Amino acid sequence: MNKILILLTTLLIVFLPSEAIEEENELYFEEERCEDFQSMSKTCAEVYARMTFGKMIGVDDSYSTMGVWAFREESDYLYFLDGRFHHISNGGNGLNVGTGIRFGDIHRGCGINLYYDWRNMHSTNLSQIQIGLEGWLCPWEYRFNAYIPLQSIEHYSQKKSSYPGDFVFHTTKTLYPCRMASLLMGRKFNYELCDCVDLYFTALAGPYWISNRKNRNRYGVLANIDLCINEIISLKTLFSYDPIFHSRTAGILVSLTIPFFCNYERENQCSKPLYYSIPERLDLIPVKDKTSCSNN
Repeated sequence: MNKILILLTTLLIVFLPSEAIEEENELYFEEERCEDFQSMSKTCAEVYARMTFGKMIGVDDSYSTMGVWAFREESDYLYFLDGRFHHISNGGNGLNVGTGIRFGDIHRGCGINLYYDWRNMHSTNLSQIQIGLEGWLCPWEYRFNAYIPLQSIEHYSQKKSSYPGDFVFHTTKTLYPCRMASLLMGRKFNYELCDCVDLYFTALAGPYWISNRKNRNRYGVLANIDLCINEIISLKTLFSYDPIFHSRTAGILVSLTIPFFCNYERENQCSKPLYYSIPERLDLIPVKDKTSCSNN
């Protein structure tokens, strides 16, 4: 029941009609998000670090991330490069390398991106391709991502333990890389709580499809809330539920962002529109693992 209430509340926030928002806050939001934020540089690069706590779809451990994001803006389009390295708390690692192009401006537009993902898990190397589509009509956003594993078979790791009396115990771990596609829709908000506290947040929600060789064609719901306070603190919470991984909750803390060659007309990083933002996607390949035991 709690899971359903969380998801319904998030969907209500995301799809709340604009008439339900106070006129003063709405005008302030439009001015901050859509009009004032402009890039005065044709080329920009950012180095960032963050920590992800909790569990995500197909990921059971916390992990840290170091990333580099760079773009080049032309008259009516922007192309970018994105690279991320992840260290997982259980000792594994992950890597994302991607590129994409966006057409339009900060008010409206669309984009497409392509990523290669790699993940090391239990001494096994997994990889996948991700294709993403983006669209925005300020303040609304739309994101579609499809994740396609490059391995067509499961991966196994075996452990053999011997005990007195010629007793042998076999432990087998099976890894199922998951195919997945998600569609998220939502919008950005800005509220001035008082003279000293400004809140910027993005609320996205939508369905996703996930499948592996054991459990095919399962459907779930994913919600993403990104909160930025006073241009300093950035927090993100992700909720998901599906019949394979059940309920998952994760929190992301963006601790440090260092820009290079960037010259924004507004230095408020909280109000950065999607046109200049790092693509939102799953960092690590979703994997379902199963352990089985036998003896002889």
